[in-house]
Amino acid sequence: MVDPLAPLRVLDPELADAVAGLLAGKPAPPDTAIEALVADTFWAIGIEIGFGYAVARGHARLLGAALPYRLKPDRSNPHPTDPNRLKQERLASDCLKWDRLTRYRKLIRQFGAEGPGIGGLMATHLPSVLAAGNGLADRFLTTVSAMRAKGDYTLNAPLTCIDAMLQEKDAASASAFLDLLDTLYAWDMSYNQSLRLTHALPRAALGWPLGKRPWRIMQLCRVARTDLQLTESFLQGMDKGLDLLRREGLEQYISEGLGRFAEDADAGRAFLELQSRPAMERLAALQVTVPLSQESEDLARYLRARTGRAAAIRPMTDLPCGAIMEDQENNPPLALYDGKTLYLIDPIDHLDSRQDNILLYKALAKLESAMSEYGTFDFDLRRCLDEQLYEQPDEKPDEQLDQQPDQQPDQQPDQQPDEQRRIDEQQRPDECPDLDIIKRKRERMAPPDAPEDEAPDLERLFRLFPLPALARDLYTCYEHGRLMRLLGRDYPGILRQ
Repeated sequence: MVDPLAPLRVLDPELADAVAGLLAGKPAPPDTAIEALVADTFWAIGIEIGFGYAVARGHARLLGAALPYRLKPDRSNPHPTDPNRLKQERLASDCLKWDRLTRYRKLIRQFGAEGPGIGGLMATHLPSVLAAGNGLADRFLTTVSAMRAKGDYTLNAPLTCIDAMLQEKDAASASAFLDLLDTLYAWDMSYNQSLRLTHALPRAALGWPLGKRPWRIMQLCRVARTDLQLTESFLQGMDKGLDLLRREGLEQYISEGLGRFAEDADAGRAFLELQSRPAMERLAALQVTVPLSQESEDLARYLRARTGRAAAIRPMTDLPCGAIMEDQENNPPLALYDGKTLYLIDPIDHLDSRQDNILLYKALAKLESAMSEYGTFDFDLRRCLDEQLYEQPDEKPDEQLDQQPDQQPDQQPDQQPDEQRRIDEQQRPDECPDLDIIKRKRERMAPPDAPEDEAPDLERLFRLFPLPALARDLYTCYEHGRLMRLLGRDYPGILRQ
């Protein structure tokens, strides 16, 4: 079988391996697409070797990008997994991908003709934009044109930011950030101001939480439309406490700040920067979110009183790597306690008032401390398995349970059940099926090449089940129910709170 990457391997084996790695695990692209990749790479390397590398990797990213295409619902065929329908969708997706690839080739040659610098930037960042759709790509190119009017130095950080958002599947933030760039570069600004904003805005946007990022960028865009100078005032205010406001609160605060700016520019700027007493009072009135730093000392004192030993209070971001399971990453827990450190979400804004969120912090601390008090962490998986090794269950296999009592093959009519059990135990071989099952469970619990302390005993218990996530959820429900009953018995005041 002919390797379509063979010409590229002759030119640069490492680059060919990098391209193959980007395509690994993805549907194999047609040979014509690989031939286009090789041809464009050779052309770009002829201009500048770094440009050629960017083109090769950009081609591979675009070919490996998932471009799902769904046909309109067919009422005559209610089955979405119909093979013919899926085949049509795959063909449509391939056509869509080829359309994106054709546009990519045209654009990189267009920008490459202007120079390897701009060509390399576009070859690197266009794949994510094109994969998101032609609508976003058109806006992207318009924004790039406006930014280049100020100078190509404005492109690198903002384009990297948009690329990162799209790779996080955050198209809403990428779209809002394009609006922000359009607004900013419609203003006349000095070189130093442009250079400062070029780096400050992407850094701030990528630092905001994924779910809050789009509407924060929208509020920043409102400020930038009013006055370019207020952009930096907004960023200062976010660093000082505006980031604690939820969506509705931030919108109200910005509206009031812009109103003050219309009446008095200095007062409005101080309000947005949180440098005035009215600003701090208004922030306190609108604030629902509670940062962990404000409550950590009270929570630590409470845990020390309940458990009898000092416990550290830390945000979830300080959790050791791997403490949150893969199936929990999209919906992480609010609290985790390992007997020494209580990890809590930071900040917390799940309820509609600041006081309620403070009470939620305290409730989480009380529940987690109950785990230590009532023995949640005393579970020893190795001990349970060892006990099961020596205490075999008396139940019979499933196929024997299905039989009627008078149909048991080995039991004589005149024998009592206890006598029959003693006969069965004498006839039981040394290597019984139960031992084999436990050995297999032990191997699954801790593979031979893995350290035994790789995970807590409870987590290793969950791994014994076919669906560990379901086992963990069921255990949590029952364990929390047990703790609530015990708390209600010993500390009824806690439940009333």
